[in-house]
Amino acid sequence: MGVNGGNGVASSITGSPITRAGGGAAGSDSATRTGGLGGGGNGGNNSGVNPTNATINTGSGGGGGGNNGMDGTAGASGVVIIRYKFQ
Repeated sequence: MGVNGGNGVASSITGSPITRAGGGAAGSDSATRTGGLGGGGNGGNNSGVNPTNATINTGSGGGGGGNNGMDGTAGASGVVIIRYKFQ
């Protein structure tokens, strides 16, 4: 059956809004499932659609494989942002 990935969290700490940490979609029998906003990978299915990796440096989850033994894909590493006030 499979489900879409959950959306990540938006932040403007770098000066412009960006969403990170999207959830990866689960694999399914035939439907195409999409990863959540923020870099989550798409799920694979038994109709020949391969799952996709998460977007790099977002801390997101990779897409799951279909029921036909297809492997899921890699999640992404995160990023550390340090903000300080320059005087």
